[in-house]
Amino acid sequence: MYSRVYSSPEVMIEEIKNTEKIIKFVLGDDYNNKFFRFPGGSFGRPKEIKAAVVSSGYNYIDWNCLTGDAEGKIVSVERQYQRFLSTCKNKKTLIILMHDGKGKYTTPEVLDKVINYLKEQGYEFEVLR
Repeated sequence: MYSRVYSSPEVMIEEIKNTEKIIKFVLGDDYNNKFFRFPGGSFGRPKEIKAAVVSSGYNYIDWNCLTGDAEGKIVSVERQYQRFLSTCKNKKTLIILMHDGKGKYTTPEVLDKVINYLKEQGYEFEVLR
């Protein structure tokens, strides 16, 4: 999949637009999210693809913290939580990478622990705009 979407700026934009059509079909035409996360992250991606995404009206967001839920088929709650704790250190603002979908049975449990931890540490939750 990565090789296809990163093959050219045109292919990336086509993929984004097709995905947006599907989301609008499900959620309705009022859906107007202009945030985008590059598959695998934007780090090291071609500048022309990043520029095409931005010039098409999207803001791309990267994570700076993760649980590691994609680092195996079923990653235990404790392993994910420890991965989160190790990657959130010394960061004022966190954008946490977590996945949903097939096989991510433990991720919701980790999310509960992560939210509780962050609240205890005084973090506030905000909507991206």
